[in-house]
Formats: sequence, C-alpha cells, structure tokens
Amino acid sequence: MKTIAGVGLCSLALLLGACSGSTRTGNPYTLKADRELEAYLPGDFRRVHAAALKVVKDEFRYQVVHSATDAREGIIEGKTTTGVSFRIETYRSTDKATRTEVFVGPMGNEETMRDILEEIAEELKK
Repeated sequence: MKTIAGVGLCSLALLLGACSGSTRTGNPYTLKADRELEAYLPGDFRRVHAAALKVVKDEFRYQVVHSATDAREGIIEGKTTTGVSFRIETYRSTDKATRTEVFVGPMGNEETMRDILEEIAEELKK
C-alpha cells in the first residue's frame, strides 16, 4: 500500500514540478518534470564528469558518442547497449559540489538513471 501511495504522490508531484527520492545507497535526487534525474554530488565538476564517463564506459559498457567540458559544465551523450540514448550533464555548483543531471530516453527510465547516478556516487568515493 505504501508503494501505491508513493507512486500517487510522486505522480502528483510530477504534475506540480518534481519528485524526490534516493538511491539504494542513500544518495538524494530529484526527478524533474522533464524526467531528468538531478542530484548534487560531492566534488569539482571535472572530477564528477570524469567519474560519470568512467562509469558509463567501464561499468555499463555504453557507447559514448560525445563528451566535452568547458570551464563550468560538461556533457556526456551516447547509446545504451540496446540503442537507447542517454545524456549526463554536469554543472559547477560550488568548488565542492556538482549538479548532475542524468537522462535515459525516450521517456526517462528512472531505474536506469538512478543506477547510473548511484554508480557515479560510488566511483567518487574511490
């Protein structure tokens, strides 16, 4: 019953803007209205970007089509093994925190996005 109530509340929250949750290891995130998963991860955005790139290439074995950074943000785009597009964006929030947005399309696969986010957070602990 809690699951049904949680799904209902999350659905209502999506209509109003966003829904919050956490990964299995406790990393908080927000599922935004545009179906992107957003989280603030510890570390400089270049370090978070490098960890995200390592995770999608080495752990998930996804094909990376594009990866770039500038002075304040980064992007990784590619395809999963089934040909579904994914995108990870990193934005400098502070010197010690990075806003990270994950999207696996076409409709935003929350479970996969949560798994990617969780693996990035674990990579940052190494």
